[in-house]
Amino acid sequence: MSACGHRRSLGVLRLLLPALFVLLAASGSMASSRSHLYRELNLALQYSVDRQQILASPLPPSTSVGLEFIHSRPPLPRGQSGLQGVDLHLRLSDPPGSGLADLYFGDAWALFGVGRQRSQLRIGHFNIPFGMNPVMEPRGIFRMPLEALDLGYKKDWGISWQRESGEHDLEVGGFLASGGDLHWRRGSFLFAGRLGTPTYRDFEYGFSLLIADSPPTMGDVRMADMMVRRVRAGLDAIYLYGTHTILKSELAAGTDDGRSVAGLMAAVDWIPPNSTRWVVALQSEALRRNSPGDAMDMVRITAEASYSLGDLTMLRLDLVRVLESSMGTSTELYFMVHHYGR
Repeated sequence: MSACGHRRSLGVLRLLLPALFVLLAASGSMASSRSHLYRELNLALQYSVDRQQILASPLPPSTSVGLEFIHSRPPLPRGQSGLQGVDLHLRLSDPPGSGLADLYFGDAWALFGVGRQRSQLRIGHFNIPFGMNPVMEPRGIFRMPLEALDLGYKKDWGISWQRESGEHDLEVGGFLASGGDLHWRRGSFLFAGRLGTPTYRDFEYGFSLLIADSPPTMGDVRMADMMVRRVRAGLDAIYLYGTHTILKSELAAGTDDGRSVAGLMAAVDWIPPNSTRWVVALQSEALRRNSPGDAMDMVRITAEASYSLGDLTMLRLDLVRVLESSMGTSTELYFMVHHYGR
């Protein structure tokens, strides 16, 4: 198939997928099931302190409008299998420099109970089960888990199996290694798994493994045609200190084509006791690759203040200081208005 024909096929598939998920939810509807449609608006701006220039933000989620359809059903009786939920999140965005608005998927998955109690199968586009990725789900926020910096994306197209035992939760999955792009390149794959404590505890931790053959990717953009064999092991932890402070940390190490890679992320979120509409956060990330010229080394610190205008709208201001990278140092300010609700 020609490149033009392939792009047309992917465009048709993008249009068909939303209808497929809605039909799937409708086929699994019952009296006690619930469906909701949410509207989303992101207005994101960047101010370069070095260049003294205001630009549209290049960081996700960038300026966009979106819709999210969520369908859920009550837990199935023990031993039964069937549809448990559907999540379809679509955004229309105009990435800086592209000159053309693009429709892309945030979440697009269906969740099925598979007979045994607390076992589930997820199919579609969703968080890769590695590190803090499945736990830390940013929505309308610039700060991301370490995987977004290391792999270039945090969601992928694939299938995963989840099992909850009460003491530890296990999720393993196989993916296309394409990021946000619904496209498979011959030979590319990503397998990942995470074993961790349930997310409702004051102290959460997890251990993860990942192996992939994939091209360098950033979001849904392929940066090169070369394939890279990636192997990672990771540890992550979240601790709720008191009622107003959350401490987060993550460590990942492994190889890219046999060359060592190591990454570290640490963050703290604090809610002032006398003003719960405010959240103040500080996050630091460091990624080191043992490659010629250290082209992908990155050290950055992000300070964030956010203010809630009721239950639906959030204002955010981020100061991002890059201390080391292949592009040199920089200081940027990011401002966002995020609205999400029915």
